[in-house]
Amino acid sequence: MLKITSAKTEYTTNPIGVPYDCVRFGWTAETTAENQTQTAYQLVVKCKQDVVWDSGKIPSSDMAGITYQGKPLQPRTQYTWQVKIWSNTDECSDFSEPQTFETTLSNEEWEKADWIGGKTDGLPLLRRSFIIPNNRIARARVYVSGLGVYQFTVNGQTVSGLLNPMVTRYHDRYFYNTYDITDLLNVGENVFGVLLGNGFYCMHDNRKDWQKDHWSKAPWVDRPKLKLLAFISYMDGSNRVFITDKKWKIHESPLRIEEAYYGEEQDARMQVSGWNTVGFDDSAWANAQLVSAPLGKPVPQLAEACAAVDTLPLHLLYRKDNEYLFDTKKMTTGWVKLSVVGVRGAQVEVSYSEWLNKDGKLNQTGLLSPWNFGKKMRQPQTDYFTLSGEGEETFSPYFDYKGFRYVRIRIHGTAILQSAVAETVHANLAATGEFACSDETLNRLHEACKNSMLCNLHSYPSDTPVYEKLGYLADGYLTQDMACLNFDSAKYYEKWARDILTQIKENGYIEQTAPMWDENKENAPEWSAAVAIVPYQLYRATGDKTMLVESYEAMKKVFAYQMALTDGCIANSMWGDHVSANHNTIPQISATSALYAMAKILTKTANLQDKTDEAQIFTTQAEQIKIAFNMRFFKKNLGYYCETEEEIFTLNAQILPYALGLADEEQKQSLAKHIREKAFALEGGIFTVKLMPSVLDKLDLNDRLYAWIEETTPPSWGYWLAQGDGSLWEQWYDHTRSRNHHMFGAIDEWLYYTVAGLKPVDCQNLTIKPFFAQGIDWANARIQMPSGIASCSWNKQETGITLTVKIPFNVTAVLYLPHQIVALGSGEYTFEIK
Repeated sequence: MLKITSAKTEYTTNPIGVPYDCVRFGWTAETTAENQTQTAYQLVVKCKQDVVWDSGKIPSSDMAGITYQGKPLQPRTQYTWQVKIWSNTDECSDFSEPQTFETTLSNEEWEKADWIGGKTDGLPLLRRSFIIPNNRIARARVYVSGLGVYQFTVNGQTVSGLLNPMVTRYHDRYFYNTYDITDLLNVGENVFGVLLGNGFYCMHDNRKDWQKDHWSKAPWVDRPKLKLLAFISYMDGSNRVFITDKKWKIHESPLRIEEAYYGEEQDARMQVSGWNTVGFDDSAWANAQLVSAPLGKPVPQLAEACAAVDTLPLHLLYRKDNEYLFDTKKMTTGWVKLSVVGVRGAQVEVSYSEWLNKDGKLNQTGLLSPWNFGKKMRQPQTDYFTLSGEGEETFSPYFDYKGFRYVRIRIHGTAILQSAVAETVHANLAATGEFACSDETLNRLHEACKNSMLCNLHSYPSDTPVYEKLGYLADGYLTQDMACLNFDSAKYYEKWARDILTQIKENGYIEQTAPMWDENKENAPEWSAAVAIVPYQLYRATGDKTMLVESYEAMKKVFAYQMALTDGCIANSMWGDHVSANHNTIPQISATSALYAMAKILTKTANLQDKTDEAQIFTTQAEQIKIAFNMRFFKKNLGYYCETEEEIFTLNAQILPYALGLADEEQKQSLAKHIREKAFALEGGIFTVKLMPSVLDKLDLNDRLYAWIEETTPPSWGYWLAQGDGSLWEQWYDHTRSRNHHMFGAIDEWLYYTVAGLKPVDCQNLTIKPFFAQGIDWANARIQMPSGIASCSWNKQETGITLTVKIPFNVTAVLYLPHQIVALGSGEYTFEIK
């Protein structure tokens, strides 16, 4: 029986606050029959009982990215929709269970509210009380943007996610969030309360660290500000709207200082008890002031907010007088939540670091520079809490996450630490993929890859949660596939893809991080290629071509700029194969390979839009790059690639052209011979790590990569794992700046694709080719594909190997057995391999 198993709007079940000008649908399905694909669908959308779109029977195998094409959708309106599908055996499913989506408010409505704020010595509290009459509430929605970050409460209950809204280039766009507060309102008095923070919107310049200097010079920099609209609908059909205006009240908060790289200072002596609850007298508070609007356009935030997703115990390493040093036993991001009892004016200082010095003390010298701010020399990643002296007091930061494994707590004055735990804070992404095997080193590597990925997701994939907190483009796209294997992250990468589009300058130069205000770096085509690679990888994973088409003109612009910089189609880069284990970054090979990859993606994107003439142009340019590349770098007398006069063999110089298709078949045979004969140690940097596993798999050299992982001396992942951080490092050796970086995390793909043998080629095709390694007794993996769940498991027994695979509906697979290649349609299959 064919049936729809889930249906989502904008990758979310029953979302609210979605744009009404472009709404997309997707679904999964299953059937008991084998070899089944979707051949058509019918989608029906209703507003109450009125049909606003009936697609009719549409011949298509697409199950994601289906764009609404009915009557114009109205703002702040709930719609229901259902879908049914037909299979290749002409079986028709029933309509799916009704799903809902609710559109966001209109721009005209958004403009009815004022931006408010005001001058306070620290960060402001804002409140507004209002009356709900004796009437039953049907629905209540609030639309909020607090720049840079905010905490929103209704009658004292926190509604907002952590670190909202997400960081952007605020003069291009800024986000607002939508909340359902229907069940939080009461008859009579109600109170909205908001605490504002600086975030990346209101950065200060410490005149020392380049990260601060760029953010603080942005055209959007201003004091924190708030905009809010609440729409309340009653059962009798009446409505009421509450907005931010001069009637709101403002007051100093206990949050005195908040700075994204350095931390927070809170003074509980300034706590205003009950400020955001009913019955509080705010007559002594000042009225809020109207302030200027941000320069960008308002956009509803669809990607997942951050959340405190886990609690880690703090293990005491030492205590001396009023100083404690704790170990979480795992690299993480977030903060410490502590309880303390002490006299009024006593202070608790909490410092965070990934490192300990050789003497066992907390290392902060390798972090950012100390900063004299607020009449105090402040260390990075340090919070200061001043006690009110009123019983047991609980503290944690409101907005500033830290990257850490070790925590030092110092008490200044008379106070006793009662308890302390670490809270892990990052994007709240649902887990979708699973991997496990009999080798615990590989399992630990898998967990470390996931941990470092999540620890760098707070608004975009970042370059360390400590130092830069910036979205470096190549770092981010190199681990995008890995992130999509493990987490429901399509909305997250769509958000980042649009960040990237806003970074492109008029001439086609694209800065190396997104979002960011301004950079003045040398050129790096591998980083610029993100404008094409990020949306292409999204398309390949989801089947939704929205971002790929949306990015097409920008891709062309960036590619044309980069081609104009080449010397006869040969590019160069300030980075190359970054952080190469052999210190040979092959910048020209790396940069030219990236241009070739861009040309191939442009060809595919043009063809998707039936722009065959443009596709031919990019096909020709790709061929020109390939010819120039081989003339410059392939040494016929040697049989391999190199770009130095010494003509030394390096593994990364072979991996990139082999994997990306720059080498023809004859050259590949030569490369295979040299790789087998010369590649006996891990070499190369971030691009090699992404591409090497597929090449070694093609050459039946998985055992070498397996050995390099298991090594306990650098360069190897095993060496990192031996240090017990549960994370990946920024560099291969001990001089690494950070021990929590995701850019080498693409190795996790090898665990899914090769060890377990489950590799999605695109949204409708799988390759199943397990590596039955000596030393591994069993392995299994599962992934969420757009149409359903795929899985593969194998187990060695005395009589052979049992292999079980599940191919979801609408997916076909090619299974590689030791002496046989099998084509499979949807269904579950078991094979006994002797």
